[in-house]
Amino acid sequence: MKNIILILIFSVFSMAFQTSTQPISDNETYHVMATSGLKMRATPSGKKLLTIPYNGKIEKINDGKSYGELTITELKDFKIKGEWVKVRYDGQEGFVFSGFLTQFPMPDLNMKMDWAKYKSVFEAYLAQFFRPKGGKFNKSYYTLNKKQECGYSVEYEEGHFFRYEGCNEISGQYDIEIEGITLVEAYFIIKALDLNDIKKAKSKPVELYKYDALRKIITEDPGGAGCWLSAKQRKRNSVIIDMTCGC
Repeated sequence: MKNIILILIFSVFSMAFQTSTQPISDNETYHVMATSGLKMRATPSGKKLLTIPYNGKIEKINDGKSYGELTITELKDFKIKGEWVKVRYDGQEGFVFSGFLTQFPMPDLNMKMDWAKYKSVFEAYLAQFFRPKGGKFNKSYYTLNKKQECGYSVEYEEGHFFRYEGCNEISGQYDIEIEGITLVEAYFIIKALDLNDIKKAKSKPVELYKYDALRKIITEDPGGAGCWLSAKQRKRNSVIIDMTCGC
């Protein structure tokens, strides 16, 4: 009898242990990176249920089924490939295009800038999500009328890198090197930072992005004076995002 009780106790304990170690869900969390939002449909290519806003958090339902592939032409010669995936958002289930989803932190469109601390929305964006590795370093110099300190660099523990070069607030160059992202993700980061640029907030931004398929680079045509952006895929697993300002 004692042996039976011990066996029952062990069985119950074993079942409880197995239950507690099982994952609650195999589903993954993603964010919408399309700045205009992403349509969720009742079926793939079917009736629209709602529009998930930029940076909206969704749960991808991994049911093991395939719902078909899709390719969207975002810019001339720049195609975004993905598939229809089943997701859950705001208590509803539906289907969205996976090419507009990311697990990488995206810039906040309502980011508040501390100009005393950061030189650009680039640096402020990185500071929201990543940990600086040490302080600012590798200060760069060039000569105007005299030798001046004109820039600095910041490295982050996650492998990202920010560099600022410029002697005044009117002209300068800002670079971000981000590891582990695609050119598509970099493109949407550019668009979000562009919308968040305080200098452009007074007027509606005009999107004039172009893609150079040979060099694998996306550029923005500023249409004259101002700041313009570019993103380039490197051979290793990283993308360089660049902002150049001039007058």
